[in-house]
Amino acid sequence: MNRFLRFFPIISLAMLFALWYLISIIVGSEFLFPSPSAVFADLGKFFLSEDFFPSLFGSLYRIALSFAAALILAFLFAMLAYKSIIAQKLLQPFVLLSRSTPTMSLIFICLIWFSSYISPMVVSFAVLFPLLYSAFSGALFGVDEKLIEMTVAYGFSRANAIKNLYIPFVTKTAYPQGDTVLSSRVRLARNIDGVPFPVRLNATRRAAVNRKVCET
Repeated sequence: MNRFLRFFPIISLAMLFALWYLISIIVGSEFLFPSPSAVFADLGKFFLSEDFFPSLFGSLYRIALSFAAALILAFLFAMLAYKSIIAQKLLQPFVLLSRSTPTMSLIFICLIWFSSYISPMVVSFAVLFPLLYSAFSGALFGVDEKLIEMTVAYGFSRANAIKNLYIPFVTKTAYPQGDTVLSSRVRLARNIDGVPFPVRLNATRRAAVNRKVCET
């Protein structure tokens, strides 16, 4: 039985593609619900285009910069909040506000205020910073007081204490599995203004939507 369990993910994936294909046939519109073959055909065109890989690596480069900046600043501000109750109280409203702000709203604001090159970096930083800050801050406040007293007793400098105590402890506590997962999401707007949802469109309205989208 255990020998067949390893085939279950493949079976599940095959069922998913079958369901995808079936829904695309029922909908009957490559625009509203494209079939797997159409998606993979367009994906192949993207891979073969000249600007795909430069754009891909450019995006990864900007994501890496945003992540590094958020990581470093989140740790520094978490250390500041750990050392100063005033800094902790001052930072708390900003962190709560940034965590409660919808990502889609933030994207629209950044597209208005910044260029298309800078906006993804600002959005990535704004999303990552409060999460990392909360993780680092919670880990720092969990540092054993006896360990801190030991660093003072042995005359550790502040830099050595941060390097040999705080950073290793925060790394193990904030991310106990020792790894970090980066993910990406794509979100689409609800529908075109003044047009009902696709399930409530008749053939005439669908054709009008297709023409409107293609024209824009």
